[in-house]
Amino acid sequence: MRIKSKTQDSDDKIREKMIIYAFRQVFHDSAVLYQDGKEQYNGTKYEFDLQNIRNLTKNKHDGFENDSYCDKPLISKTNGNVFLLFYFSSYSSTDMNYQIVTYKDITGVQKQSQTLFYQAGGFTLFLVLFVGFFLFLTLRKIMEPLTRLNDMIPLK
Repeated sequence: MRIKSKTQDSDDKIREKMIIYAFRQVFHDSAVLYQDGKEQYNGTKYEFDLQNIRNLTKNKHDGFENDSYCDKPLISKTNGNVFLLFYFSSYSSTDMNYQIVTYKDITGVQKQSQTLFYQAGGFTLFLVLFVGFFLFLTLRKIMEPLTRLNDMIPLK
């Protein structure tokens, strides 16, 4: 019985190492693996608050009973960086309940979209002013004969 217990423990450790190895092969350094809420592997340089992420994604589930995949990402701002977070949890009848948090740094994309927004606003303002000035000059030129005619008529 003692041998069986040691064998089971070593099998569990080997299974855990294999899962972490496979996880690293798929996600590299952009995800964190949790088992039953405890961090098993973190390839990122960040620490994630799993409980907070779980609570936020529960609000976004559309009728799911348990934690499961949340297809709506969360946006997290930390130390001037903006991250897109995805949460996946697999609860099954076995004892292997895993949660995965993946992220993508979208700081550059956000800065580019902000720059594009300001450039488009500046271009629009320039275009409105240019068209307004052009219309003013055109209408002034068109109305010039009527203005001269009006100046010729004496006022009573």
